Amino acid sequence: MDPPQRSGSSPSSGRWSIHLGMLLMLLHLLLHAGHSAALRSCQKSCFSGSCVNGSCVCEHGWVGDECQHCQGRFRLTDLSGSLTDGPVNYKYKTKCTWLIEGYPNTALRLRFNHFATECSWDHMYVYDGDSIYAPLIAVFSGLVVPEKKGKESVPEVVTTSGYALLHFFSDAAYNLTGFNIAYSINSCPNNCSGHGRCSAGNSVAGRVYCECDEYWKGEACDIPYCRANCGSPDHGYCDLTGEKLCVCNDSWQGPDCTLPVPSTEAFWMLPSIKPSAQSLGRASHAALVHSRLMWVVGGYSFNYSNYHMVLNYNLDTSAWDVVPVSNGPLYRYGHSLALYQDDIYMFGGKLEGGPANITDELWLFNIPTRTWSPRKPAPLYAVEGHTAHVVELSNGDPVMLIFFGYSPIYSYINKVQEYNIRSNLWQVVSVGGAVVQGGYGHSSVYDEASGCVYVHGGYKALSNNKYGLVDHMYRYSVGTRTWLILRESGLPRYLHSAVLLSGTMLVFGGNTHNDTSLSNGAKCFSADFLAYDIACDKWTVLPRPGLHRDVNRFGHSAVVSNGSMYVFGGFSGLLLNDVLSYTPPSCRAYSSPSACLAAGPGVRCHWVESRCLPWESKQHDPIVPAPFCPAPPESTDEQCIHFSDCASCTANSRGCQWCEDRKCISAFSNCTVLTLELAQQHGGALSLSPPPSMLSEHQLSLWKHGARRRGHSVRESSRCKRREEQECFRRANCRSCSQNSNCQWEAQQQECQALPGQMCGDGWYHVGEACLRINTSRESYDNAQHYCKNLGGNIASLLTDNQVSFVLEELQKYQLENQRLSPWVGLRKINVSYWGWEDTSPFTNTTLRWLPGEPSDSGFCAYLERVETAGLKANPCTATTDGLICEKSAGSPQSQNARPCKTPCALRTTCANCTSQAMECMWCGSTQRCVDSSAYIISFPYGQCMEWQTQECSARNCSGLRTCSECLGRVECGWCGDPSNTGRGVCMEGSYRGPLKPTNSRFGSKVRDRDMVVDQNLCSSDRGYNWAFIECPACQCNGHSRCVNSSVCEHCGNLTAGTHCQTCMPGYYGDPTNGGKCNACKCNSHANLCHVSSGKCFCTTKGVKGDQCQLCDSENRYLGNPLRGTCYYNLLIDYQFTFSLLQEDDRHYTAINFMATPEQANKNLDMSINASNNFNLNITWSLSSTAGTISGEEMSIITRTNIKEHRDSFSCEKFNFRLHQNITFYVYVSNFSWPIKIQIAFSQHNSIMDLVQFFVTFFSCFLSLLLVAAVVWKIKQTCWASRRREQLMRERQQMASRPFASVAVALEVGGDQEELQQAVPKPVAMEPCWGSRAGVLTVLMHLPRLPSGIPPPGQSGIAIASALVDTSQQRVVDLKDRSLGLKHRKHIVHHQGTCV
Repeated sequence: MDPPQRSGSSPSSGRWSIHLGMLLMLLHLLLHAGHSAALRSCQKSCFSGSCVNGSCVCEHGWVGDECQHCQGRFRLTDLSGSLTDGPVNYKYKTKCTWLIEGYPNTALRLRFNHFATECSWDHMYVYDGDSIYAPLIAVFSGLVVPEKKGKESVPEVVTTSGYALLHFFSDAAYNLTGFNIAYSINSCPNNCSGHGRCSAGNSVAGRVYCECDEYWKGEACDIPYCRANCGSPDHGYCDLTGEKLCVCNDSWQGPDCTLPVPSTEAFWMLPSIKPSAQSLGRASHAALVHSRLMWVVGGYSFNYSNYHMVLNYNLDTSAWDVVPVSNGPLYRYGHSLALYQDDIYMFGGKLEGGPANITDELWLFNIPTRTWSPRKPAPLYAVEGHTAHVVELSNGDPVMLIFFGYSPIYSYINKVQEYNIRSNLWQVVSVGGAVVQGGYGHSSVYDEASGCVYVHGGYKALSNNKYGLVDHMYRYSVGTRTWLILRESGLPRYLHSAVLLSGTMLVFGGNTHNDTSLSNGAKCFSADFLAYDIACDKWTVLPRPGLHRDVNRFGHSAVVSNGSMYVFGGFSGLLLNDVLSYTPPSCRAYSSPSACLAAGPGVRCHWVESRCLPWESKQHDPIVPAPFCPAPPESTDEQCIHFSDCASCTANSRGCQWCEDRKCISAFSNCTVLTLELAQQHGGALSLSPPPSMLSEHQLSLWKHGARRRGHSVRESSRCKRREEQECFRRANCRSCSQNSNCQWEAQQQECQALPGQMCGDGWYHVGEACLRINTSRESYDNAQHYCKNLGGNIASLLTDNQVSFVLEELQKYQLENQRLSPWVGLRKINVSYWGWEDTSPFTNTTLRWLPGEPSDSGFCAYLERVETAGLKANPCTATTDGLICEKSAGSPQSQNARPCKTPCALRTTCANCTSQAMECMWCGSTQRCVDSSAYIISFPYGQCMEWQTQECSARNCSGLRTCSECLGRVECGWCGDPSNTGRGVCMEGSYRGPLKPTNSRFGSKVRDRDMVVDQNLCSSDRGYNWAFIECPACQCNGHSRCVNSSVCEHCGNLTAGTHCQTCMPGYYGDPTNGGKCNACKCNSHANLCHVSSGKCFCTTKGVKGDQCQLCDSENRYLGNPLRGTCYYNLLIDYQFTFSLLQEDDRHYTAINFMATPEQANKNLDMSINASNNFNLNITWSLSSTAGTISGEEMSIITRTNIKEHRDSFSCEKFNFRLHQNITFYVYVSNFSWPIKIQIAFSQHNSIMDLVQFFVTFFSCFLSLLLVAAVVWKIKQTCWASRRREQLMRERQQMASRPFASVAVALEVGGDQEELQQAVPKPVAMEPCWGSRAGVLTVLMHLPRLPSGIPPPGQSGIAIASALVDTSQQRVVDLKDRSLGLKHRKHIVHHQGTCV
């Protein structure tokens, strides 16, 4: 920039100004360049920090290499702003707290622009105050987005105290994108939603409010009213005097009076609430209708200060009424209600008072008198998350049925408990039909006309020790006490609601988010609306409520009255207090039989006597589907194959049958098995169970031509034999498993198994130590694995030859049935080049090999492609193939004596006891509860647990935390620094305004439920104390030093060290934090250092041990007394010892001592020692063998320093070994560095070698070797002779079976026969053998003839003969003869090993 100049100044002063300006500009450029270089030196941007020396220095509350993650406390004071966890996904184990400070009694609004955390695990807590002891008003988790654009997904969260405290916690599993939350102080709600203007009030507080446009109402002008003027005057009119609602004429209905009465359309409404008190909000309550009053009992609430146990809602006037009661039950949620006459029966649930135990209490509430009374005795199972219905048995007795639920002792219950109202007795119902899976948070409805209860969804125990949501649909017949499996909805959920209306089961809302690893974006809070057609066994997804805002929720209730469904309360981050009403289409609106039958979805109608009426089943056990329903498609084997037991296979609406070979197939398929006509002594057809290796050759030939026959099948569950294996498999923990004498708990696999009456069970084959099962269905790999896990096993890992042989034999049987299988096996690609079995074993089996060209790059799972060669082929895991092989471990009779069950998690009262069994239990510090790991989500469905532990336990109260950083790591704590300003202080429960003290102990065990008030006297600033809640004081020297530059400890005193004087100096131990003391290490002069916390000494002499170096390691030959001396290793004579001090545990050793006593009095004692590092050596001797005592009786022999080896000899005469029988030599090795290897030896031997002994030993060994060589040579000769005989026999056998080639021979008639007879015979052909030392010659022979010269009648007179001859001594034939002899051979074939 230009230098400043002043008019009228002298030239010299102008030049000085120019020079000074240029100097300042140059300095500015240099600083700017340096700053730019510093910025450029950071390769990544710093989100909440600054770049210093190439790395990001984070602001308070931010961590990470880019300062991109929040981790701490923040204070926000602007009138508006936003807060976020960072620009990227939040990190694991995040704890962040924001305090927004406004003005007293001013509205502070929070708006969630973006929110995505792990559902049910990572929570954002919002408090209306400056601490967590303030009223909790919201708990958000999961994905929060609007269902439709422009709709409110989550209303604005409003605090009125002038503060808002937001606390976020994430666990160690999944981390999502996090959140962005905007806040504003004293602003209009949602900017009046664009349907009004913001105006200031006349009050002193100056609050603002919305002035809504016409036809809009509500605090935020977000609720439309009287649209189209309610169709005035024909349909109704708009009432502007009160709630601004449409008042419809008698023949019209709907929120805008646009639908006729009756109507073929459904509609939702939000009736007005009188009054709309926040205290009514609750979840996991229970509700029922009696005389047009909806009775609401219990439920979970954030704050119980204004809580009422019993409410009722008038469905006609839309008015609430609080029912005051005294001497009633404790607050609870997750319970059930059932109505009988004028009495409400409340059972079970989780108590909020005290440690939140699940109760087995049964209470009766009489509606006319409005009084409670308990009922006893108690049932077997205390449960929560169950459902209840009062039904009438065939004998007329009214009973209350309790379905499923979760028990902290017995886990997920699949039982039906029955309470007889008249006899006041409980029993567990013995049920038949399908084997069902019980759980928590399902819904159920009772159809009185059919006498059936329909149960849907829930959170249940799945196979392989996993848990999650299900979409199961069951029907329980009260009269027959049997279960039937109906069609699944395809949309798993729990904590939803269900009602029965117009022949249809309506399911609304719920938590639909399954395990994060399996979820496809399903929400924690759902507004799904499903309809199940009871008559036709069909699910339909109905449109979500078309209201002005989203109504997502779970934990709500639903009742039916006057043809409409009423939904109340629930949880969507906020505890809701609204009432939704749904009116389905009316059957009376359909005027023709065809339209009546086609009504729906969401309603089932039928035509009766010229009018359309809602359908009701009149049969006691209705048929599914009903006769008037469209014919369902024929079931397939794939639909039935997942039923793994006979009862479930035959008691479902799919249409399945159970075959005698233990598999479930479609009822339209044939059960076929192979038969075998064995020998007559067996008689009849047998199933193909024995492998072919057990059959004779005749039986095997019959087996290969076996015939198929029609197999036996079961189509009614009553004919099934009850399988204990499936009954046991449904029991979710050890306690429930031990209730059945036929079951046993397998601790390693964490599952309940049937006792091995049959080693494997029906349908399984026992092969070695495993049970195998082959299924013929066509499945993908994942479906095959799911099928096997449903049977209690896994897809097979074929590790042994026996298993492979068995599988190949079984597949061969299927092939004879013209059913070629290529089954999946449990072999999967782990990474690019590594394949492994499902049980984590490596793929090293030699029996199973890949086919040529396999495995292909596209395949990640393996199956058997060709049975005859046992070839494996790779395939994509999503592809399908024919067949699968399951495997499970075979039970053993010894396992009947199983270990007793461990203490249930719910009965463990301390963190240490809870976390003693790794990952089985989880400890929640904020509620002081221990819960089973499988039930964490259902134990805290509304975010009651703010932080959990499975290993390390933290202090129970704030007072147990010793440093400010630890203190502020707990959201409920604050730090009171003492007047010294050296870092000392006290951690205590507190808020931003100051420390807190409890006013009562009503809910003392739970942090959030204690009533606390500020008490400044606990940390009075008048006495010099300093209260810290957002950030620790800069000086943190733990009371051992003052600070310079406000934060640097000047000099750590009191024997402390460290940047914050937080540790003891070397040689001292203790906990110096917060003014603690350091003590000198007590090591009996055998160590200079000890553990800084425990004081355990790091002994410097090898062989000395103990916390205070007070013992010798006698187990390893160290002798002595370290309290008076030291320890010595007792060496043996004539042995060499090596001591390798190389481990990390040896790093403190600097010395080692040895002792040796001569064994022979007439021989000298030689000694040698060497080491890998330099050391000091001191050798002494003593007349006594009492080692390690300081008595002055040791006499020095030699002392050397800084050496690596030493040799010495001690004369038996000089030291008089004969006289001094206890003479002992001591070797002290010291001052060496770690790591080191030391070798030492003491020996005694003669000086002259004994030649006689030498030669005797030498010749003895030599003769022994000669004898061994002779024996070996003889054995070799015998073996060679045997091999020659075997080769000769093979040659003779081959010659006898050798094929001969044809040779054309020209015979001349007549001629001189005598000349031919006298000539040397020539062979017609010759076949040389290996080495040309022998050969097979073929010659023509002249047979005897008649005197006339002609052969006898019928004979040829000539013959062909062959002979084996020795050609090694034959003379060399000339080239011509050789060529003649071989001219009829194309080539010579040498047969190795055929001739000798």
